[in-house]
Amino acid sequence: LVQEYIKKGNIVIKRLSAEYQAKVSRLVEIYPHLDRGEAEVICLTLQEKQQEVLLDDSMGRKVAELHTLTPSGSLRVVLLAYHRKIISKDELMKTVRQLLDAGLYLGADVLEEFYELVKKMERR
Repeated sequence: LVQEYIKKGNIVIKRLSAEYQAKVSRLVEIYPHLDRGEAEVICLTLQEKQQEVLLDDSMGRKVAELHTLTPSGSLRVVLLAYHRKIISKDELMKTVRQLLDAGLYLGADVLEEFYELVKKMERR
């Protein structure tokens, strides 16, 4: 599926410059609990001069905010897909359940807010 989307141009592969590769290493040294993958995502976002970054990891989100980035998570992505009618409500709920089953941690307050947003969208 990923290869198909790459061929169609829906997924674009970007490489970090040497400058930002070095920054990845520095971030991982400075923040020992930051995973290298999250550091790469943060650095790619900075390299591409973007403001919003997709991260679920709490440490990654904190480091992103320290670099004036706005972190968004997987829950926002699936909620936007539902809002734009890319997926149905059943697919939305199934995807959220799969994310939780796969180990995505969401606090009760976050889940409550999510379900309230879904209800508001249904009323529109």
